[in-house]
Amino acid sequence: ALGFTASTDYLASTDANLTPAGVISNPFPRGLRQPTGNALGLLQNVGGSVRFVDQNNKRGYTQQYSLDVQHELPGGVAVTLGYVGSRLLHMSVGGVTSPGGSTPTAMININQLPISALALGDALRQTVTNPFFGIPEAGELSIPATIARGQLLRPFPEFQDVLMVRASLGSGYYNAMTLKAERRLDNTGIGFRVSYTFGKMLDNYFGDSSFYGQRSAIALDNNNLRREYGLSLQDVRHRVIIAPLLDLPFGRGKPWATSPLADRFFGGWNISPVITFQSGMPASIWQNNNNAGTLGGIQRPNLVPGVNPCTSGNATQRLNNWFNPAAFSEAPAFTVGNAPRTLNCRIAPQNNMDVAIRKNIPITELTRVSFRLEMLNATNTPKFLNPESRFGRGTFGRITAQAGFPRIIQYMIRYEF
Repeated sequence: ALGFTASTDYLASTDANLTPAGVISNPFPRGLRQPTGNALGLLQNVGGSVRFVDQNNKRGYTQQYSLDVQHELPGGVAVTLGYVGSRLLHMSVGGVTSPGGSTPTAMININQLPISALALGDALRQTVTNPFFGIPEAGELSIPATIARGQLLRPFPEFQDVLMVRASLGSGYYNAMTLKAERRLDNTGIGFRVSYTFGKMLDNYFGDSSFYGQRSAIALDNNNLRREYGLSLQDVRHRVIIAPLLDLPFGRGKPWATSPLADRFFGGWNISPVITFQSGMPASIWQNNNNAGTLGGIQRPNLVPGVNPCTSGNATQRLNNWFNPAAFSEAPAFTVGNAPRTLNCRIAPQNNMDVAIRKNIPITELTRVSFRLEMLNATNTPKFLNPESRFGRGTFGRITAQAGFPRIIQYMIRYEF
């Protein structure tokens, strides 16, 4: 497909960004690429970048398994203790645009230098005679007389980036213990469901971001995705949901306010809040100044031994210093850093309460008026987004936005007949 579209990459530098290779007045001195069809064969896009869909892509699948034990306690309370697990294999890595997009935001660059080549250090930036100089078929790489040695050591030196889309190299595991207590609403006017989940999720996904988290769109080492394996950005260790259902004891058939007039005003009220407590998800940190020299991978900072990367205090107290910068140091040039993809230094927890209040007012035997009041995020609790994850930025560790909606109150009155 590349031969039937054409894009010209700007060649920023030929010596690892020490000096610019082009000027604003003439950024493409050899002109713009033109579509060539299939005439060039394997020479298509030589000198530029190539993007292709992985021809070995496999269909991803999930294996799910669960086991639970139930027991009914006195008072009509049913208790369930369970285990839930899943295994994901051959999942696509790289992510998509959001929301609802289909364009990959991250790909695997199979033209990255091997990590072993970083031992050459500054020699990767040294310029040598360009073997592509003056060869028209070499495109942008034919322009300079000299070229960085690192470019010639790439697996495919005749190209810049070779980006593989939709590689099915992702895998993940989820294991959780679940505990649930449930009582159905009866003539006592009391019902509830309370659940607790203690879970752990591991994966090697990169590129996609969770709604509240953030992760790099580039792998640390495109040649070894095992370096990406660790706690998932979707890992929620603790989650509690409390959902009581209460019929207030007023009105006909209840202990109090049983007269017809009192029943009209005080009877038939029902309250059902839903309260959620959820621990924060792991944070992902990478280095803002990428001087690894891999020509395709990111760079993470180094961890300082014995220093806790998490600060103390509640979420509000940590908005400007969620991470402890003293726990990190900038990885030197031609190293990739030793920080893991995700840290157990989690982003802010998410708590919420929604409340619904209902009342039915009988008018005649065949008609009634229903009233319903709903409060979403009744406590007006913010849900903070992730802190700045790029080590080396002045805003590193700061939370500057939240993604939850404010308290919303809505009501409905309906006449039924």
